[in-house]
Amino acid sequence: MKRFLLLLLASLSLSVAIGWQASIAQQISAEQQFQNAAIAYISHGFRDPDDIVIRKLSVSSDERYALASWNYLEIGGMTVLKKEGEKIKVLTHGGGAINQAGLEAVGIPARSAIELLSENEAR
Repeated sequence: MKRFLLLLLASLSLSVAIGWQASIAQQISAEQQFQNAAIAYISHGFRDPDDIVIRKLSVSSDERYALASWNYLEIGGMTVLKKEGEKIKVLTHGGGAINQAGLEAVGIPARSAIELLSENEAR
């Protein structure tokens, strides 16, 4: 009986650890997907995409929205993205900063807009 309980406890611990690692991998994957999409979109306007630097990337907790702050040489801007299924589309893009009203104007819910801006400012 003790052996059974020990095996059960060990398998539950392993299951929790694997679930936690999968959750972190999924978050990294979502961030990487948004970053790749932002760079691909931004690079259309510039000669050398290797000079694009994503300074900050905020991803909403539901992983549906992202806000990327970027630089290209001496200029910069922000790109707002939305994930729909497996596709990521750009909602707005340009130089300068965007505020909560701007995020909501392109269809981001208020809660996600606040979350993205808070995370972006903290980084």
